[in-house]
Amino acid sequence: MKRKAALSIITAAFLIGVAACGNGNINSSGAAASNENSALQQSDAAENSTRKTSATEENADTEDASTENNADSNTDTEESAQNGTGTENTEGLTFADLAEYQFKFCSGAGGWSTDFTIDSDGHFSGEYRDSDFGDAGDDYENGTVYTSVFNGHFKDLTQVNDHCYRMTLADISYQENEFGREEIKDGTKYVYSDAYGLTGTDTFLVYLEGTPVSEISEEAYSWLSMANKSDTELTMVALVNEGQEEGIYSYKKLSPLEDAQTTFESYTSSYEYWTDEIDKAESQSEINDDSQKRYEVMDECLNYIWNLIKNDTDENAYQKILEEQRTWIADKEAKAKAASDEYGDGSAGTAAYYDKSAELTMTRCEELIEYLK
Repeated sequence: MKRKAALSIITAAFLIGVAACGNGNINSSGAAASNENSALQQSDAAENSTRKTSATEENADTEDASTENNADSNTDTEESAQNGTGTENTEGLTFADLAEYQFKFCSGAGGWSTDFTIDSDGHFSGEYRDSDFGDAGDDYENGTVYTSVFNGHFKDLTQVNDHCYRMTLADISYQENEFGREEIKDGTKYVYSDAYGLTGTDTFLVYLEGTPVSEISEEAYSWLSMANKSDTELTMVALVNEGQEEGIYSYKKLSPLEDAQTTFESYTSSYEYWTDEIDKAESQSEINDDSQKRYEVMDECLNYIWNLIKNDTDENAYQKILEEQRTWIADKEAKAKAASDEYGDGSAGTAAYYDKSAELTMTRCEELIEYLK
């Protein structure tokens, strides 16, 4: 796992990965876009995958319960987190202002990222993820994924000067206390790690849009420069891990529809990348592998859009869409199998299966987006 690279390498890679990294969705470079879990090719696994939520959302109830259970013991922290001082903050930046943004810490190359949001009371939650497909073994042929799902609280949001505020990291916890644990699932090794960018200090600086770049340390700005649109001032709100001098950039949250449309465009770029790779493949084995990766790109896109629908649809409407989705899954599997069966026992049947699956999944993504309009 390589978290930091030389600035020149990061900048060059950013030209490839910036679209996906900036939107907080996927890496538009095809290699980074492939799904880590090849078990999606199985019918049951495909159904489970289609109805799954992101790691953060899967455990939203767990996180909410954890926060609620600790409410009594953290009363002072919770009250302080609401405004940074324990008293009503009527002037300047508030946590409610920060709640309008999605925060992201990444190199720009797309290999890893820490993504999180901050609520209006200072509570934050997010996920760190890094993949190393080269770190594989007999039991984890799909490589290694470093990940963590986390939540915690910021407090004491206080003004430093006209362009800068400082806040304190009150606490951070990891889903089901998984930090430090390893396991192998579905051919992938999972290493539960810390939240890169949120460790090593309890003090974070908040720089406002318009802050002169000269006011930010060179090291911290090296993480922000790729996402910033000016050489002289910040064009976004940025956080800086003061102890580690790590810059965390932000972008305005999108509406569910905008998010789905932007995500679909990004994944479509990756789909096209793998289509080009298939055209260049020199063996049936390569074609099969690239066809699987192309399908996994669209399956991941479908999962993302599905989560948006789940969180933006009333329960009655959601249940109807869910039943429709289950029917679609069965139909997709039947059609993919039929496409494969045309080749009998030939190895080309594998590519035919994934080609049909990718085609149908792309169409289904477009259909699901309509529910958000």
